[in-house]
Amino acid sequence: LAVPLLTAMGLDEFSLSVSRAPKIREAIRNTDTSRIDLKEVQKLETASEVREYLKGLLNGQTVK
Repeated sequence: LAVPLLTAMGLDEFSLSVSRAPKIREAIRNTDTSRIDLKEVQKLETASEVREYLKGLLNGQTVK
């Protein structure tokens, strides 16, 4: 769930176990970071709110 947000924030290198690499690569390839509004994310106050925002994007919902 964090990969799309981290990618939108400009992170382009990840340190992870070899077994997780294929799944993370797929997540990065399938991520449309243009849908993530970083200014909106910065306004969120809790990790829970950020997770809900990201879940909404993954489910194709309009999030504001």
